[in-house]
This record gives sequence, C-alpha cells and structure tokens, in this order.
Amino acid sequence: MRPGDVIEAAAAGFGLDFDRRVALERVAGLARPRVASSAWIGCFVAGALAAGCGARTPIETDGDSEGQPPGGAGTPGACEVRVPGTASGALDCPGCPVLEGAAALSFEQTTDNSVFDIRSAELGFVRGNDGPGRWRIEGNAGQLNEGAVVTDAGGSYDTKAPLFCGPQTLDLGFCNDAGTAGYRFSIERQSCLEGGLHVTLSWGAGASDLELHLVREGAHINDPIDDCTWTTCVSSSPNWGDPADTTDDPHKDIDWLSDNGVENIELAKLEPIRYGVLVEYWGTGGPIAADIVVNAFGAVTQATSPTMSPQTVWVVGTIDARTQLVALQEGALVDCASAWESGCRLPIP
Repeated sequence: MRPGDVIEAAAAGFGLDFDRRVALERVAGLARPRVASSAWIGCFVAGALAAGCGARTPIETDGDSEGQPPGGAGTPGACEVRVPGTASGALDCPGCPVLEGAAALSFEQTTDNSVFDIRSAELGFVRGNDGPGRWRIEGNAGQLNEGAVVTDAGGSYDTKAPLFCGPQTLDLGFCNDAGTAGYRFSIERQSCLEGGLHVTLSWGAGASDLELHLVREGAHINDPIDDCTWTTCVSSSPNWGDPADTTDDPHKDIDWLSDNGVENIELAKLEPIRYGVLVEYWGTGGPIAADIVVNAFGAVTQATSPTMSPQTVWVVGTIDARTQLVALQEGALVDCASAWESGCRLPIP
C-alpha cells in the first residue's frame, strides 16, 4: 500500500475530507509551510480596505469622479482600477503600463465557475507598472470585493478572484504615474443561488498559507464536520442543515498555499443560526496582518487582523442569520502553540 492509500484510509476512519496531493506533500515534508506577512499592498486605494473596523463596517466605494480621464488620474501610491463610464474591454492610456502577449480575450462571459483566474499567461505580461495591480468585483446586488495582483520582475502574475452568483463586473488594473491599464469583464455566473454568504481572506508577501474557517454554531475550530476549512470543504462539502439540501452546504472554492494569498468560502443558503469566522496562522514566518471581507445580507463588512504570529488564531467574529448581523473585531487573538497538532486544537470559538 502506498503512503497516499494509508493516509486516505486513516482520513476515512475519522470522517475527514481527503486531499491526496496535500497528504502526500505532508509525508514528503513539503506541504503547506503556512507563513505570513503584511496585507493589502501597492496599488490599493487608501480607505478601500482600511484598518479600524467594527461591526458592520462597510468597504468604502471609490466614488465616480466627474471628468476623470480614461486610465485614471494616476496619483502615485493610489491605483484607481475602476474607471467611470468604461465599457467592457481593454483599458489603456498614453504612458500607462502595457499588457503584452495576451490571448484572445472575451470580455462578456457566462460561466458556471465560482472563481476567475487572473494569470499573465492568458491576460498578458505587464510592463511599466509601479507596484502590484488590483482586481475589483462589483455584483449586481451591491456585493463588493477586491484584492492585489502581485507581479514579479518579468511582469508575470497568478492569482484568483472569487465570483458572486449572477451578473457582475470584474476590473483588473495596473498603474503608474500616467494612469491605469487593464481590462473590464462583464461576467454572468450561472447554475448557482444568488445571495447567501461570501467570506474572503487575503494577505501579502512573505506569508505562505493562512487558513480560513467558517464554523457552525456550537462547534469549534477544526471540527471534522461543522468547520468548513481545507480538511473538510475543498474537494467536497460537509452536509450541513437539511441532509437533502445541498444549497446549505458550504464550499471553500479558493484554498491558497503560498504568499500573496486569497481564500474564499461561500454558502448559498444560511441556516437560522450563528456562524463563526476564524483564521489560523498555519506555519513559520514573521508577523503578519490579514484582511477579511464578508458579503452577506446585502452589506459588505471588513476587518483587519491584529499582528499574528505562528500558531495563533484570529477570532474574526460572527455572522448571525437570525438577526442578519455581521459583527467583526480586530483584537481577538488566541495563542494556540500549546495545543497545536496539524492546526489549533483549542475549543474555540
């Protein structure tokens, strides 16, 4: 019997969702070196994902500036990825960054996928940008999410953006002093249920694999059934709520294993209970702050973590479907080093 078969059999005995690739990497001592660093960087607009939030703190929209030229104003340190009045397609301006070698792109898309891949191999290698770019998604029901697009010295990049259900606009931009270049996509995600819950975690460079958790009321972090995380919620979904209804089962559609990461959990139909949101610092590395964005109940709520160290857990907050209240906090950090065994084993929250 091969190592993967042994681990798969053991996982089945504990009722765990099995990911053979990750399990074999763990056997080889290569997998999930969970580290961390700083959050939103480079082209992020100041205030778009600001620190200092409390319960139901909305993400500030950038506002449509009257008379803004194509490509944006181009102020140093502020990358305006969303340009008012721009139709779907490529965005360019004199002196702006250049995207080279893009494949034939369709700017009007219909998809069953819950994730949009942002990769230079398809979208083009960027030249002349000042720091990271940004993606930004606005849903037709007021949903909002955004993240960094970090590039290397050769202009390549590879990240993911979680899609909402239904119609939405995805903007991708790279900036310099001249303005913004990039794309606007109009995307219709179908074969899904609109509304529900989206929880998105992000972190910056030098941090490999923070871990996002969505926990049902009465359960605890790393619960084998009632915690949606990498062990239970990636290749399949735990059966929550009505056993005959899959729409109340969560799914982790992005599970990030390196730095400059994004993770996302979506749940189409909420039970009338309270859900907990937690983040583990899963590996070695320096101090790190992370960001959470929650889209639920027609509102957008965000929070920034305290500085996390290895084997700590950020108790982000709660999402109460009975009261439709999202309550996030910054300061609740738990040291789990004394009870760490492939993750935190303390009974939190």
